[in-house]
Amino acid sequence: MLKLGLILLLYLGGIASADLGIIDPVKLGSAISPHGPDCSWRHNITDEDLLTAEKQDVLESCLYYYLVEKDIKESGDSYKIWLKAPWEYPLKININSIVIQQVDSIDKKAAQFNIHGEFLFSWKDDRLEWNSTEWKMDSFFLHDTHHIWTPLFTDESTCTTLDGCISKVTDVEVHSDGKIEARLIFRYPAYCAANYYNYPEETNDCCLFLSIAETERNVEYVIGVGARGKDKVNKQVAITDVQKEKDMTILTNVETSAWTVLDRTLDTVKLSGYRTNFIKICIHAKKDMNTLRVALRIPATIATLLMLAAPLFGDLRTQSFVKLTTLLLQTICFLFLCSIAPENGFGGHKPKIYSFYEFLFVNSAISIIITLIALALCRVKRTVPPSHNLFLTAKLINRFLCCVEPDPTTAYTRYLDDRENGGIGEPQRSATDPSSDYTTEWRHLYIAANNLLSGINFTIFCFIIFFDIL
Repeated sequence: MLKLGLILLLYLGGIASADLGIIDPVKLGSAISPHGPDCSWRHNITDEDLLTAEKQDVLESCLYYYLVEKDIKESGDSYKIWLKAPWEYPLKININSIVIQQVDSIDKKAAQFNIHGEFLFSWKDDRLEWNSTEWKMDSFFLHDTHHIWTPLFTDESTCTTLDGCISKVTDVEVHSDGKIEARLIFRYPAYCAANYYNYPEETNDCCLFLSIAETERNVEYVIGVGARGKDKVNKQVAITDVQKEKDMTILTNVETSAWTVLDRTLDTVKLSGYRTNFIKICIHAKKDMNTLRVALRIPATIATLLMLAAPLFGDLRTQSFVKLTTLLLQTICFLFLCSIAPENGFGGHKPKIYSFYEFLFVNSAISIIITLIALALCRVKRTVPPSHNLFLTAKLINRFLCCVEPDPTTAYTRYLDDRENGGIGEPQRSATDPSSDYTTEWRHLYIAANNLLSGINFTIFCFIIFFDIL
């Protein structure tokens, strides 16, 4: 049996490291002794449920010393059970459940996050098997003064405890069949890739890769059914202040950011160059910027609707002024969008809202050009009359649909009637007569064409806005 002084030597004398769980094998081997506490009273136990807490602790200590002594006798190694993993190839570690406690960042504008969480895992160690009937105990929690080999999880970054990174195995429970259950608390920086397509409400996918420090050993991670796949998180990303005081690192949440973690996924992955697998923990976050999104889209949308509905404001000259004014408003909105863009750009991808503004400018430019062309054509004197049916259709559109038409100084129907009736009181005019003026009639056609194209643009724009295509 082992002395009680072994435990004092391990944990009070500094053999076991608080952060890494590393034990000096030389010191540990010198601490082994064939003597230990007297546990013969355990044979007199009839009902383990009637044991007091103190008796239960003593019984667990007796069992722990028994397992240590048994392993030393079988292996001849005085420190194997503390430092060396069980001989299982590959070593299977089961991930039973995972909880994301918090996702935080040290900068409010940063898109790089730290994942802080914990998961329950288990593995098998044949060296820690015992007869549950003989010891009247199916399982026990490992005391603070006891130690066995546990996996040391880490990531591939250079983050240390002084930077706020955590990797701690706690709540170790040993079962009589050699199964060991434990809880890992971790906090490490994740590798993030922001997707700016829905800017300013972009998304961010961050992944963390964990594995045991013994990368040369073949480890197989088995993800439980309850832990695998996607699970909702719905937590805001915190802004954390990291303060270093002597040998301590204090993490303090100062505020919350605009990011919200929606869900997480857990899976295993094989990385090139490593024999062991890695635990891949990913979170999906989205930035909630509803006010900014409305501020960027609504004013430009309203201005464009007014531009496309310009035929309702009056003649072509008035329409031109309305469209040029709304184009100025669109430009101001676009300049505001550019002023709040990230300094490092959008990672080579064009956000959806930029495509929306491109559509607005192209649509507005086409509408303004059509109106200016129609206004210029209205100033050209025409001596050849247009098609009668085409003219009547244009006049119907202008008068009853758009409530606008050119100043009718001379009625077209009167000239038509005069020609048909032989020109009472007035000479009959021919189409080739240079004194003939059909400018007003042609203006109806130009204005109608402008109104129809504005109506088509208005319909297309409303369709795009309603179905959120851009």
